[in-house]
Amino acid sequence: MTDSSSDYNFFSSSVEQTIAIAKEFARRLQSNDVVIIQGGLGVGKTHFTKGLASYFGVKQEYVQSPTYAVVHEYLGQIPLYHFDLYRLKSLSELQEIGFEEYLFNGGICIIEWPKLALSFSTDNWWMVEIEWPYDIQENRAIHIRKKHRYVAE
Repeated sequence: MTDSSSDYNFFSSSVEQTIAIAKEFARRLQSNDVVIIQGGLGVGKTHFTKGLASYFGVKQEYVQSPTYAVVHEYLGQIPLYHFDLYRLKSLSELQEIGFEEYLFNGGICIIEWPKLALSFSTDNWWMVEIEWPYDIQENRAIHIRKKHRYVAE
């Protein structure tokens, strides 16, 4: 990840490699950035988050999928707010947890299953897409691109 563009493509053949890719990517993150992580169940979204968190001084073993809690807060060099919105059904549920306050409080928001969050307007979104081929022996593809304002595709 040495070029200066804002689109990156990687292949990962292991959990450790996914974590290393995320840790290297984390160098580009700043306060109030939002990282959207998309991909199916089991592709490595939480492992990618472990890499991001470790860059900011959070021990990997503290990073867990927040599926039932909706959000986990990790206090590293910059606060990280790890959301899993899979179980939420409405925008009002997202508002009830104070989602908008998280976006603008100086931390970095990491969002899995982001559909409901995309209606909130903020600058500096990063889109991370993790694709896992049907053949389990193949590498995962990790695509990262920067968006200065999120626009649903």
